[in-house]
Amino acid sequence: WADRVKPSQTQQLYGDAMELIAEGQQEKASGNDKQSRRAFKKAHKKLSRLLALSPRYTKALTADVEVLLYLGRSADALKLLNKSPKTVAKNWKLKHLLGIHLFRAGKKKRGVRLLEQALRRDSGLFDAHYILVGYYYKENKCGKAIKHGTAYLRLRPKDPNIMGVIGNCHLKRKDLTAATKAFERVLAWDPKNLPVRVNLGNIFFQKRQYNEAIAIYNQVLKSRTDLSPVHYNLAASYYALERWTKAEQHFGESSRLEPKRASSHYFRGLSLVELDRPKQAVGHLQKAASLDRTDPWSLVALAEISQHRKRLQEAADYAESALKRAPRNERILVLNGMIARKRKLYAKALQWYDRALASSPRNSMAYAERGFV
Repeated sequence: WADRVKPSQTQQLYGDAMELIAEGQQEKASGNDKQSRRAFKKAHKKLSRLLALSPRYTKALTADVEVLLYLGRSADALKLLNKSPKTVAKNWKLKHLLGIHLFRAGKKKRGVRLLEQALRRDSGLFDAHYILVGYYYKENKCGKAIKHGTAYLRLRPKDPNIMGVIGNCHLKRKDLTAATKAFERVLAWDPKNLPVRVNLGNIFFQKRQYNEAIAIYNQVLKSRTDLSPVHYNLAASYYALERWTKAEQHFGESSRLEPKRASSHYFRGLSLVELDRPKQAVGHLQKAASLDRTDPWSLVALAEISQHRKRLQEAADYAESALKRAPRNERILVLNGMIARKRKLYAKALQWYDRALASSPRNSMAYAERGFV
């Protein structure tokens, strides 16, 4: 008797639509995007006809909103859901889908609020966790991002993207140990992930483990030689270890790739000074001083080079220019005094030392120089 009973039109449409959705999901998993979209579009047409006949058919409404999610038509989904606000309010599955569509449509705060409500009903909604991880990370709410990322990884254990975000959150919070563990897990799953490898190198750099940082940065540069920040940090690691030739080489690469980065020119100039090549250093230090008109230290280095080369007027000009950028810096005030003393301008030297002591009363160098004058 049951076999002889014909299903109603709505039941027939719902059954056909569910078959098409299953087909679409299978094609999507196989990578056949065109076939997948065709199946989902057909399913949407059947579900639209069904909902025209029976607007309160909640299962059909849920299925159609899911299909529109696959098709990326959030605006259409929101129109559909807004027709049945009471049904949505009572059904947590529809609330979950509404949250996703609102988020995709740019109404992120309302979408996030609904997704949080849906997760209180069912913590296994991995797509909600995924969206919330990215949202909270961009909002600099690292605690919440880590919480949702950890929950997501319990459901989808080997996702290098989410683990990478968790690592970045730990890095923002300066929890270097936890960040290192997260990045190492990402690289175990995805050894070619260059951004994570760079971040791991940056952690070793921050920990002052320069040899480990150098090994990682060199590994990155085997794959990509055009990364200016990697060249810069690699050069800074060599600089910290007083390996001046390598430091100068990579600061040079960094300044070639990023010509307006003043610090690359500045440290390249200092490396050249250490290599006893002051003539070459001057050009880079002048470039650094012109690129960053607030930083005095390129001018200080130029003053010291000129003083060493016994060009005292030139040294005085550089030192006074540096002082205009940092009027109360006791080191720069003392440098001006030392240059004035070498020029035998003793009264002027005393003025510089007095200003240095007014700025920093415990400056032993200023006292010594003043006593000498």
